Amino acid sequence: MANMNHLREPHPGPTIRCYDELSLQLLRSDPTETTPRGFNSPHAIRPSNWPLSVHDTRISDICKETADNSWPDWAVHLLPYIFCHAHTLFHPSHCYVLWIPSSATPPLHVAGYIVSTPNTNTFSTEWRRCYLPFLAQLSEGKTDGEYEWMQRFLTHDTYSNPETFLCDDAGIRERWPAHVHINLTVDWRGKGWGKKLIQVVFSKLKSERVRGVHLGVAADNEGAVRFYEKCGLRREKEDKDTVWMVMDLWDETIRSAGAGETLESK
Repeated sequence: MANMNHLREPHPGPTIRCYDELSLQLLRSDPTETTPRGFNSPHAIRPSNWPLSVHDTRISDICKETADNSWPDWAVHLLPYIFCHAHTLFHPSHCYVLWIPSSATPPLHVAGYIVSTPNTNTFSTEWRRCYLPFLAQLSEGKTDGEYEWMQRFLTHDTYSNPETFLCDDAGIRERWPAHVHINLTVDWRGKGWGKKLIQVVFSKLKSERVRGVHLGVAADNEGAVRFYEKCGLRREKEDKDTVWMVMDLWDETIRSAGAGETLESK
């Protein structure tokens, strides 16, 4: 497989604070370890870049397992490449997984994930400049059925311009530049972990002074719309296929005025 390590962000530091129910601080661990140092909770939200190979495999599986019936079989193989892998490649420090105990063989420790990027326009540039060439290299010389779907991906006009399926409204991308994708296995929905995953990512984006975040929901998925509303997002725009939801994260007046005072106080 082509090496993409040079495209990764530097690790944000020796420790990452996550907001699971025990308020654990997860310590950065050696990727070869089977259990991270300082990790004693049976359930926790963990950065997806530990260990990458295990997490990426489960993220991919969950993405495909939970696909709705509107996707044809060949397209289901594409979903992780559309909605997950580019995020974990380019922005691993903005992606998290729900880690659970597992007695399965091999262990299925990841029960859900959230992937995000702080700036959708920058992400789209990275997609065209680096991600598509990487996928082309990955599938080069392959003729078996396993790679047929990859060729369809690379020759499909839509996926050459990720803005068209991430968010085609330039105004939304400018005002609320970050975007997220979240998914949990069926058994772990409705238990509060989806909201906790969102809280972790939104807190990180806010700490980085990202103005806002957006996401798209299928127009007929009222349950998902209600869930995101409970997480603090609101409806910004709707069409026949998609409800675009947004949330402000960083107050521009505070940032412009400086620490400890607002523009109104001057």
